[in-house]
Amino acid sequence: MMKLAVASLSVLLLAQACVDNSANCASWRSNGFCSSTFYTTAYKTQYCPASCGLCSLVSTTASTTGCRNTNSNCASWVSNGFCTSTAYTAAQKAAYCPVSCGLCVSTTAASTATTKTSTTGSTATTKTSTSATTKTSTASSTSA
Repeated sequence: MMKLAVASLSVLLLAQACVDNSANCASWRSNGFCSSTFYTTAYKTQYCPASCGLCSLVSTTASTTGCRNTNSNCASWVSNGFCTSTAYTAAQKAAYCPVSCGLCVSTTAASTATTKTSTTGSTATTKTSTSATTKTSTASSTSA
């Protein structure tokens, strides 16, 4: 497998996902990683928030920019296996190339109709307006 050269990849946790960023979290947890005072809470949250029960510490602020690739090399990374590689965490894939990796989720809220009727003298006027809300976000999942 061709190894992708990615400078300074840092683990970024996205709003809607509390996922472990290491395939070793289950064994680390059973070996005391989550309860150890040797590791900081920030370190545990960075690598194993789900396994250590630290999801409440993961940022839940949604991006106002929507779901978009943040790296200009995504096309070549995808052709080299970035999206399917287990060498990169789901959070890394979602942080850098969510569009290219197919991680964007679009949800549309049910349309709502509002009807207003006003009567002036003997004339009735009815106005109906509809609205729909579309939200695009990034979904990430754990990879084993």
